[in-house]
Amino acid sequence: MSLLRDTQPSGGGSLDIAVVSLGGTWDPALPIAASRAGAVGLLDVQYLDAFEKVGPAVERLSRSARGRFGLIVHGVLGEP
Repeated sequence: MSLLRDTQPSGGGSLDIAVVSLGGTWDPALPIAASRAGAVGLLDVQYLDAFEKVGPAVERLSRSARGRFGLIVHGVLGEP
């Protein structure tokens, strides 16, 4: 599941580019750079078990991104 913040809606018929952070890292540098360059920057926080690092990484992404960005999170349908 992906959660996007859309601050710059794309024009009709255009192809959007998405850049995803490296798996297994908490570094939002790639998504930040992508959002500043006009792409969608996605921070992949799937399967990472240090939950105390999520907040600072998302805060840095939110504070530093200048365009569209979001998170990729792991979820299973049907779980309570």
